[in-house]
Amino acid sequence: MNNLALLIMAAGMGSRFGGLKQLQSVGPNGALLMDYSLADAAAAGFGKVVFVIRPEMEKDFRQIVLPRVPRSMQVRLVFQEKTDLPEKSPPDLDVSGREKPWGTGQAVWAARKVLAEPFMVLNADDYYGASVFSKMAEAFGRGVPGEYFLAGYRLDRTLSPNGGVSRGVCEVEEISQRLIKVSEHHGLARQADGEIRGEGQGRSFSEQSLVSMNAWGCQPDIFPLLEVQFVHFLEKWEGTGDGSMEFYLPAAIQAGIDNGQCIVRVVPVEDEWIGVTYPEDLEPARQRLRNLREPLAHLLEV
Repeated sequence: MNNLALLIMAAGMGSRFGGLKQLQSVGPNGALLMDYSLADAAAAGFGKVVFVIRPEMEKDFRQIVLPRVPRSMQVRLVFQEKTDLPEKSPPDLDVSGREKPWGTGQAVWAARKVLAEPFMVLNADDYYGASVFSKMAEAFGRGVPGEYFLAGYRLDRTLSPNGGVSRGVCEVEEISQRLIKVSEHHGLARQADGEIRGEGQGRSFSEQSLVSMNAWGCQPDIFPLLEVQFVHFLEKWEGTGDGSMEFYLPAAIQAGIDNGQCIVRVVPVEDEWIGVTYPEDLEPARQRLRNLREPLAHLLEV
């Protein structure tokens, strides 16, 4: 299965954390969260990794991250920039006032020139557990062209005690495990009454609700789909100029589902999410990773 690739989205601004949280040490030998994902993916047979970063991060990535990638994996760097737009974007589109790139949908689309194989999408600042990579590799092995996958995590295993988080809550067809809908909710947190609710929402969510952590399994045919949806997004953005609007990967895939362009099957994952959304999450993440395993063997070679 070494024809599988990882796409790691690492261009996030890290605004809530207050810095480049992707490069924060969390484990033995200065391990980054990405180190754990890379080691598990390499063990599951993934033979390539593509990092999506901002241009100003390149020096740090080449010095800190790239020497730590397992030797069995090919490496590519691609840049996510606000000026990287589809040819069919609205004419005379003015993006000069835009301060940041366009979101996770654009992050994946930015890798269109370097990915011709099935690939799994990850956030750089999340650790997804060891089993998700082998499960995704198995899913690709059983899958058919045009079929995508989504790792589904229990909501209660993805919360931060230090503040609200954004999660895509999944509606799943029980027998086939086909994804019907994924809805983005922000500020999800356990409230004083023990219920899980989002910002300004009266609705409570079950602890066992399956949520997306942006761990998607995609085929290369997603790039034309993303391009069309990116153009639609830019048309809407042009009418508002809202700098906070983002082109989200789940929204683009949802459009593909609704239009009959793709089928997504949810792959349930029992592992507990480990992430660093807030500075206060860093030390608990270190403790939990320390309890997971011995120091990563490949880091001893760095």
